[in-house]
Formats: sequence, structure tokens, C-alpha cells
Amino acid sequence: MLFTNIQEKLGLHNKSKKRKNPLKRWQFWTVCVFAACIVLITVLAVQLTKEKHPHPKKKPAAQTTVTPPELTSTAKNSSAPNPNELYRGYKVVEIDQNDSTGSINATLQLIGDAIDVFGTDVDSLQLLVEYQDKNRVNVKIQPVDLSHTYVLPDDYLNRPTADQGFSKSDSNLIFQYEKDPFTFNITRKDTNEVLFSTTGNPLVFSNQFLQFNTSLPQDHTISGLGESYHRYINEAGSVRTLFASDKSTIPDANLYGTHPVYYDERSTGSHAVYWRSSAPQEVLVEDQSLTWRSISGIMDLYFFAGPTVPDAISQFVSSIGKPTLQPYWALGYHQSRWGYDSIEKLETVVQNFKKKSIPLETIWSDLDYMYKSRDFTSDPTSFPESNFTSFINGLHSSNQHYIPIVDPAIYYPKSNEVYDIYNSGLQHDAYLKNPDGSLYVGKVWPGATVFPDFFADSTGEWWTQMLSTWHGKVPFDGLWIDKNEPISHCEGSCGNEPSGYPTAEYNNTVEGRGNINTPPYTLSIVSDNGPTLDSHFVAPNATHVDGALEYDLHNLFRSICCALGR
Repeated sequence: MLFTNIQEKLGLHNKSKKRKNPLKRWQFWTVCVFAACIVLITVLAVQLTKEKHPHPKKKPAAQTTVTPPELTSTAKNSSAPNPNELYRGYKVVEIDQNDSTGSINATLQLIGDAIDVFGTDVDSLQLLVEYQDKNRVNVKIQPVDLSHTYVLPDDYLNRPTADQGFSKSDSNLIFQYEKDPFTFNITRKDTNEVLFSTTGNPLVFSNQFLQFNTSLPQDHTISGLGESYHRYINEAGSVRTLFASDKSTIPDANLYGTHPVYYDERSTGSHAVYWRSSAPQEVLVEDQSLTWRSISGIMDLYFFAGPTVPDAISQFVSSIGKPTLQPYWALGYHQSRWGYDSIEKLETVVQNFKKKSIPLETIWSDLDYMYKSRDFTSDPTSFPESNFTSFINGLHSSNQHYIPIVDPAIYYPKSNEVYDIYNSGLQHDAYLKNPDGSLYVGKVWPGATVFPDFFADSTGEWWTQMLSTWHGKVPFDGLWIDKNEPISHCEGSCGNEPSGYPTAEYNNTVEGRGNINTPPYTLSIVSDNGPTLDSHFVAPNATHVDGALEYDLHNLFRSICCALGR
């Protein structure tokens, strides 16, 4: 139809053979070619204009060039082994029970031969049960031999303890168990309702795979298990992966934070179950069951009686530590966008809000203000220090606030470069290492980077000092701490070899632990190159101050980092 209309307009449509002076065919095609050239020239001109004046400016890319082997999520693989069908679980062989406090110390023995489906099965386990207060019971299961097991220190994440002199008789919850095979229930004392039960399902405990199942009532309402891009309720069929990442726009993907706690809301009352762990985990919610898996650590479970959801939340938060109270101004309107790449642009944005009478509480800056995306720097041309300070002081005089971005990824300079921030951290022994003691080098926005080891006391002192010194120059009111999952856009300790950075041999097998890069159980992780632990993330074998591996502490990195930035 379009071609016909063009012919008509050009006089080529043959409605009448008597038309005078018809346009010849060669003339028509000449016009078409000419029009096509005009369109092509216009497109090229627009493209050149975009290249000269990009708007909005794109954030610098930092992508890996390594392609890992194809991996499939175990939970979503219908042909994967089912531990409930293969394992027989454990039995109680020794037990010591205090009738007054209700505490239990027992030894569990593996029933039958080891199967080693997702790692090496642990032969002997220790069971510890403690009634801690009237609404909280702790059930801990760990290997008798802990030499190859990571146990999360109490000072890394608050570990709830029992009230002094607390007695089982005052508890609203009751722990009950069967010896062979070992199973246990948590029951609400006043109604005798079973809140949690592993009956009928074996306990599985390997060096790289831990699992328990609990039954659920029909039409259950399970919430919690964040963080993911999903609705409030974890309906039947949900798979929740607890592994900190930054894929914020993918439905059901694992996100920035990990919160290993779920709330079971029932018409008869509600309760909560918390697994104190920093390990990568996964939870499968089915019609009448919940399966909880981990690839590291021990089982350190806490049961909260509720009986309402607000009660259960309050009991949980009071046990682990309450969140920081936010300042009142944090509740106002904040403006943030990539592309505010000069003081003048920030000033224009602030003034436009004022002209339009739109209340603006806080303006944020992305990497635009930095010199080559390096922490604790400002670009001398677009964000000269004196102008930067004056701009922020002007905000403060109007009772407004400023928040810049900071990445816990410090630029690793080449041999012919000087970066004082890096040198200062090196003097404080502040960075993550490789297993051989050399620096772990990854890749983030500035290029090759090293990562602060926030679990080291010296790192905390150094980081606080850097923030304080920088605040003296750039009087910010808060911080946008990014990439603190932590993220690295390469595999292993890679640096940037084409530019002359060193690389370290990547050893993904740890004695007594197995393969920590691609464990036997594959989590449903969403990352750039499939469900791997090192593609897009700081490598699992990056080593912290106490010898602990990033494999075990990944999910706590951002919490410790943010705590030091307060």
C-alpha cells in the first residue's frame, strides 16, 4: 500500500493510459535512491552527534572475558539426586539432658554407609539444644570434629544466648525428638500445635551440603527469606537463593542482602525460624514442606514463638541486633542519576527543583565525581575540591544534604602510578589475600582493584580514617556504598594481565572442604555467566584475616562494610 501511494504521488500508478507526461520508471528509481541517501546521511549525522555529546553518559563497563563451563541449578534440575530418597539420616547414640534447664548434649551417628552425593558425609555429629528465653529455643547441629568446618564467630554476627537461670518450664516452646532415626519437633506448649517437624525426612550433613525438611500445613503463608525481587509471599514452588548479588531487575533473582529467616503465618498463630549462618544457602518451598539447604558451616537454628507476626519479628530483631535508626531527613525526596558529571550540573538540578517548588532533601552522586572511578578522589576538572566543598556547604545552608557513592574496591595502581589511598591500605595490611598470601586482585570500575578485608581490625581503623579524612574535604552527609556484595568482574585473582598486572594461580580445591568454586550442589545463583560462585563475584578462595574464605563469609561482607561506614 505504501509503495502504491508513492506511485500515485509520483504519477506512476497506472489508473489511466491517457495521463499526460507520466514520470518514467528510471526517474522513479532515481528519486528513491536519492531519498535513501538522505535518510542514510541523517542517521550518520545523528550517530556522530551522539558520539560527540553522549546523553546520558554510560557507566563504564567492567566485564569478564572468561566463559565458565555450563552449570545447571540443582534445585531446578529434575534429574538431580534427591537426598530424601537416598539418605537414612542419623541416630542418637549418646545423650546428656538437664531436666531443669532442658538443655541437651547428644551425639548423632550416620546410619549406614556414607553416600557422598553432594560432598563427603560427616560420620558423627553433636546436637546441642538450649532453651534461651520464654519465646526462643536454639537447636545446633555440628560435626564432632570441626577441623574442616567453618563456624561463624560470635563477634561477626550476634549469637543469641540464654537468659541467666532460664528454665524449660517457663518456655512457650517445647523441643521433642526421636532417636532412630533422629528427627525433632518444635511444639507450641499452650496448644500442643507442631510448628516445625523433620519427621519422615532424613537429616543430611556433608562437608559441602547440609539439609533439613520441615512439614507445612496446606495453604501456608511463608514470608521472609530475602532478599529477592519477588512478592511478599513465598508460594509453593518458590526457590529462594541466599547469596548476595546485584542483579536487581531479574524476577526471583538473589539480590543484595541475605536474611536467613522465615515467618510461618497461620490462623492458629505465627512463628519464625532463623538459621544463623553466613553460608550460601537455598530454600525450597513446596505445597506441604520446606527444605533448607546450605553448602557450608553448621546448623545453628533459632525458633521464635510469636504468636503474631509482629511478635515474631520483634523477637528475631531483638536477638540479632536492631537496625540503625535512620535520620529524619533520610525519609524525604532524594534525587540520584548517573550523568551528573560536573558541579555545574548538580547545581542546575538543585536549582530546577527549587524553581519548580519541588522539595528536595538530598542530592546523590554516582561515580561521575571521582577521578577515574577511584575512591576518595574527585575529578580536578569537573569537581575541583574548592567548588565541591562550596556546593555542599550551600546545600547545608539550605538544610539539604549530599550523598556520594563509594565502592569498597580500591584501585590497584600500575608500577608507574601513585595512588596514596592504595598505599595507605597496604601499610595497614587492609586487603583480601590469595591463599598463598599475595594480594587478591579483582576488577571493578577503575580497572584492577584490591578489596578491603573488613573482618580485620586494622582494616576497620584504616577505612574509618579514610572516610574521616575525606569528609574533611568533601563534607558528605551519608554514603552510597556500592559493589559491596562484593562484586568482581573477573574469575579468580585475575587483575588485568594485558596491562601488566600479576595473576595468581586459582586453586579451587581446599583440603577437607572440596571444590569451593563449583561445589557438588549448584545453587540457583543469577550472575553474568550462570550459577557459579566466582563469575561476577570476589572469588570463593579469597582469604580473610583469620584464614576464613570468602566462600564462607560472602553473605556477611556488605553488613560488616556498612557497619564500619556509620
